[in-house]
Amino acid sequence: MKELITWHDDLIWCPSQCYGFTVRNGIPYCLYLRWRWQDPWDGYIITGATNENFGPGILYMIDYNAGTSTAERGDQKIVEPPDNAWTGELFRKHHVQYADEELDMAKAKLIEIFDEMYPTAP
Repeated sequence: MKELITWHDDLIWCPSQCYGFTVRNGIPYCLYLRWRWQDPWDGYIITGATNENFGPGILYMIDYNAGTSTAERGDQKIVEPPDNAWTGELFRKHHVQYADEELDMAKAKLIEIFDEMYPTAP
C-alpha cells in the first residue's frame, strides 16, 4: 500500500521550496523540491526528516559540491538530519529537469524516484 504524501508548498519567494513528508517501512522521509530564480526544480530525498526538524519556515543553504546543508529559522537552532541523509540532487542524476511552472510534474517524478529507491516492504 502506498503512503499518503502530504505536500507543503512554500512558493511565495525565491528560493521556492516544497516538502512532502511520509513514513515508509517505519522510516520517516522528506521529499524536498527546491527552485531558485531561472533554474529548474531540484529534487532530494532526506532520510529521517520529519515536519519537526525539517520543513516550512526554514531557510536551507545547500552546497552542491560538498553535499552539505545548513539551516536557519529566525534565531532558533535547527536540528537537521545528518548530511549523509540527503540523497544529493536526483533530477540531475536521472537526466530530467522541470521549469518552475512544471511543479506537479516535478512532484510526480520525485515520488517515482522515491518508489524506485525505497520500495515498500512486502
